Amino acid sequence: MKKLFSIASILLLAVTLVGCDEIALSAEEIATLQEELQDNLDEVTALTENLTALQETVDGYEDEIADLEFQIEQLQALIYDNVITVTFDDGYGTFISGTIGFNEEYEGTLLDLLDEHYDVQFTTFEYGSFINGIEGITTMQGNYISLGKNGEAAMVGVDAITFDDGDVFSFELEWWDTGLQAVYEGIQLFLDNHALDYVNSSSADYAVVAGLSMLGVLDEYITQTEMETLIDASALATNTDYFKAIIRLNAVGSDTTSLYDTFAGIASTGSYGATAYGLLAMNCTENTAHFGPFESIAMESYDTESPYDLGLDSGGITVLALSEYAGDTDVDAMITEFATWIHEDQLESGGIMTRDMGWGSSENSASIASVILGLVANGINPAGVEYTQGTNTLVSRLLEFQTSTGSFDWDLTDEYDEDLMFSTPQAFLALVVYQQYANTMSAVNPYSFK
Repeated sequence: MKKLFSIASILLLAVTLVGCDEIALSAEEIATLQEELQDNLDEVTALTENLTALQETVDGYEDEIADLEFQIEQLQALIYDNVITVTFDDGYGTFISGTIGFNEEYEGTLLDLLDEHYDVQFTTFEYGSFINGIEGITTMQGNYISLGKNGEAAMVGVDAITFDDGDVFSFELEWWDTGLQAVYEGIQLFLDNHALDYVNSSSADYAVVAGLSMLGVLDEYITQTEMETLIDASALATNTDYFKAIIRLNAVGSDTTSLYDTFAGIASTGSYGATAYGLLAMNCTENTAHFGPFESIAMESYDTESPYDLGLDSGGITVLALSEYAGDTDVDAMITEFATWIHEDQLESGGIMTRDMGWGSSENSASIASVILGLVANGINPAGVEYTQGTNTLVSRLLEFQTSTGSFDWDLTDEYDEDLMFSTPQAFLALVVYQQYANTMSAVNPYSFK
């Protein structure tokens, strides 16, 4: 798919004539050149319209497209006094290039030229303009788009730099925060190699659905109709069943009124986080179902079994569920107790060891992911100073469990290389949630669609 961007970008080579009053060519010659230019652009358009069908054999068209690019550039050189080249590179396979023609009397800035011919998002401050995105390449916390001129880093901004005939300007996505870069690349690795296995027309893992929804790409994997077909309401029996169904349906915008009405009548407290899943389902979105009795019993149950008592996995999901009740004195005390435990027991590796609940203890990615989800839902930074051991944090330690394909190992010391069923989807969601938290610095509940 990366080639789609390169080929489609050729369409951006069409140029609007500006300041043509003093061109040496005659009006008739200019008209002829413009017709040739349009013919070439039409040919490029035809190629891109058939791009999906040609994707498997697109290599055979690269020479033809390169020739068209060259022809267009030559035509621009005849029509305009000056032609500059611009390239855009996100560092992950998306590379776009094009040329812009302009005449000597053009009085705009380089930013003005870019804005006329490309999709540019920028913010202007008193000391200059800052490009936030260009041709689908967007910035986030931890990176920026650098500007280069003729192979060297620019010393001034895009609205102050000079430009002349033959100049080449490069715009590249650069990272200054290696920790956030690792999170972003970990997410992309999963998307490239595993996401489609978890969410498609025949299956939809709720954690991956939530993550894809947060990234704004869920509709690339499954449609609302396909999701609704996967949900068999008659087969739902437990809090967890209803929770997963409600999450998946809300993620695609489906009506869950009937599910809520049925669930309100059977919701109950339970072990292994079942109570928390019930609360999360209930609070996923606004509804009119009568959950009063269940909510009261659920909250009372935490008087005798707090998130700390439940351990890392069930405790993490419980702290996430309790984030909806933050501000209540008792709830805040339970959240603080859990967060303090993680801080005090954090390992030198940056991870956390599960409490032995009868089947042994371990440092594993699923538990670390659950803790991260719980902390972030309450606005607590799992990569902050409080959760840092040496150079490792809870987040960077989680990434050390990721394999070269983007999946996650459960325990680095056992005989298995990856855990696709449980750890991988949960760890993926934890990375997405943390990335959003790092960009907003506000609490993030991946299961809330309010």
